[in-house]
Amino acid sequence: MGLASLPGNLSVNLTGTFITDQSQPVTVGGAQQNFAGYVGASKFRLNSVFGYNWNSNRVNLTWIYHQGTAGLDANNRPSALIADYPSGSLFNLMGGTSFGPLDVSVNVSNILNTEPKRAGYFVADSYNGFGFFDPYGDLVGRRYSLNLTMKF
Repeated sequence: MGLASLPGNLSVNLTGTFITDQSQPVTVGGAQQNFAGYVGASKFRLNSVFGYNWNSNRVNLTWIYHQGTAGLDANNRPSALIADYPSGSLFNLMGGTSFGPLDVSVNVSNILNTEPKRAGYFVADSYNGFGFFDPYGDLVGRRYSLNLTMKF
């Protein structure tokens, strides 16, 4: 790829989860239903960190992805007919360096300033989920932070 002449190291860390079964009764003592992929139980999630460091400098881009979910029907059984949780991505960026004993890093969370999407709600909710947002979305918005660490 022609990267041999670049100083430093490139790193990729991928962590994913896939729920195949989340069985639980619909009602107390009722029949078991598989709720994987429904009402917030996202079947697939991915947490990826792409990093590059050279000398005493480092940069990391984090991508957090979750697959959307379907809702429940009037009998609390899985159904795609009721409001659901949307798929989404969140990106964070970190850069840092060291000056002797001082380590400095700057973080930007939600770099695209992605607003949370409307989300699922309980089928009996008379307001149809008014005011409900995706629990996996960033409800705060873009944030900045500065971290200083000194070694003694």
